[in-house]
Amino acid sequence: MHAAHDAKPTIDTPSHPSEARAAATDEAAGTGAAPAPSDPATRMLMGDHRETRALLERYRMLADAGADAHERDAVGDELCELLIVHAVLEEEIFYPAAAAAGVEDAMLDGAEHGRVRDGVARFRALALDDADRSSALVEIAEAACRHGDEEEAGLFVACRTTAMDLEALAERLNERQAELLVNREGRAQAAQGGLMQLVKKVFG
Repeated sequence: MHAAHDAKPTIDTPSHPSEARAAATDEAAGTGAAPAPSDPATRMLMGDHRETRALLERYRMLADAGADAHERDAVGDELCELLIVHAVLEEEIFYPAAAAAGVEDAMLDGAEHGRVRDGVARFRALALDDADRSSALVEIAEAACRHGDEEEAGLFVACRTTAMDLEALAERLNERQAELLVNREGRAQAAQGGLMQLVKKVFG
């Protein structure tokens, strides 16, 4: 989703978020990760999984180094946005399509998406200086990564054996993702809330 900032000068920057994720998936395939799939739908979702791991490691490094809370939170908010948008895409589009194609219910653990949203909400409710804030986000992201691994090993493989139109599904995923990003779905509203509180405090 935000992988363009990691692009090397000798490589053209992808013009669409899904292209950035696909590039990340290709790169991961050359480092011992699961091979990049040929279909664009699961390829896109796997790119999100790779980006989640990358952002988690950045956040963990900042936390371990005792970085400024606002610096950590900039990465943390990016990670939260990715987790929320990814959950919405799977919940609204990919999982229903897989269910309609006859994929086993046991592979469609939609409850995980609710756990992600609840976890992000709890994380954002913690104060910036709360000692548990960093570990809370790391725990959420690690659980999401484990869920992603399970999807790649089970659900995504099963989907490729069905009659699902994964090309058309990828287009729907891309369109919905663009809407969510434009509407800043998954972004924290804390900054605006803090500003309004300051205005009320100063001007009554």
